[in-house]
Amino acid sequence: MKYALLLLAGCAHYYKLDVASVQTLELRVVNGDGSPANALCAHNALVSVIAVDKDGTRHAEGSRDHVRKSEFDPRLVAITASTGSFHDRSWNPPSDPLAMLQVKQITIEAKLVDNPQVTAKLAVPPTWACDPPTLYVGGDDGRNGMIGDAALADGAAGGVGNKGGRGGDAPETIARIGWVTGPAGEKLALARVGDHAFVLDPTTPLHLDATGGTGGAGGTGGTGGSVTAGKAGQGGKAGDGGDGGAGGQVVVQWDAADPALAKLITVDVSGGRGGPAGVPGNGGVSTDPNLGGEPGAPGANGAPGPTGSSRTEAVVGLQDSLLDGVPAAPVSADQMRTYAGTATYDDHVETLAIRSTRMRAFHFTIEGTGCALKFRRPVDRKELHYELVDPTACMLKSGLLQVTKATLDLDPKNRTLTVTWEGSGRHFTFVGKRR
Repeated sequence: MKYALLLLAGCAHYYKLDVASVQTLELRVVNGDGSPANALCAHNALVSVIAVDKDGTRHAEGSRDHVRKSEFDPRLVAITASTGSFHDRSWNPPSDPLAMLQVKQITIEAKLVDNPQVTAKLAVPPTWACDPPTLYVGGDDGRNGMIGDAALADGAAGGVGNKGGRGGDAPETIARIGWVTGPAGEKLALARVGDHAFVLDPTTPLHLDATGGTGGAGGTGGTGGSVTAGKAGQGGKAGDGGDGGAGGQVVVQWDAADPALAKLITVDVSGGRGGPAGVPGNGGVSTDPNLGGEPGAPGANGAPGPTGSSRTEAVVGLQDSLLDGVPAAPVSADQMRTYAGTATYDDHVETLAIRSTRMRAFHFTIEGTGCALKFRRPVDRKELHYELVDPTACMLKSGLLQVTKATLDLDPKNRTLTVTWEGSGRHFTFVGKRR
């Protein structure tokens, strides 16, 4: 009974907040180290609530997972966000990360449950310049080996522990990445890996963990047979650890218009760790202490798995396929438009979509064809005809092309755009209609 009372006395309790004395609430976004942040990490963020008494005393909201007597019960405050949701003090983004590309500001509101008149609001912009995300695309861990059977007969050896299962091989993985525009006009990257999508700040790459699975632990050896007279049985040999699985085969595809994209995905294709050997079985017991059974023989640790491989690959026009499903932003006179149509070059015809962005009066940048071409309207031309500003290198499926001459013509009435270019003895024509 004394022991039970001692346990009760050691339980942690929240600070007992006097709700009636709370005059105001304060909200702030905090970094992982508790320091204040000016923006909300679009991947995940912590939000702190402070209750201020009438005498100015400040009390911090507690966590449901870690009760501290210096913090008050979080159930006393209801906290919501205009975008995303809360679990405890943690703000979580919408399940579709692309939805955040349309959010310029997130409003967080806290209310005192027993006195809804006491509220606090905080409006903050999202940011993707926070901790880099990690996606595991590696192999499964091997199963642990079964324990060896205990000896049934007097003086018999215990059974051998089973070998741990081999770690699974990491699968082949293709990651694709291109540029997108954030809600404040900032340059962000969009990476797609299977069904997963990640929006990235150029300073925070996505890490792909494509390591092989860890081998399973070897099984414990069985106990040797005991005897009433004579030598007791030896314990069973420990099972060997399972071998690690092979690292993955990863291809990072980036839009050929910008090689810098390839650096925004880092990859680990190490082989999986070998599993540890099991524990040798105990020897049997004899009435003669000098004749007790010997422990079983040790097992061997599993071998590490072979390293996989990774490579990068430039893909012309990849950005267009990446943008499928990305909500369209409101378009003004100087923002991006997409034109879909037919491209003809070297007697080859294919469908293509390119993006036209009016940077300032009479200037355009064309992307999506393996390069970015900048055009300017000649001062003596009144029609919407533009000419290439500078020679530009473009990566096409057939190789690198140095564009030396190009024109762009707009037909607002029919919502069409025509681009022609030439260089390295080749000619290209694109005619597209605005989406």
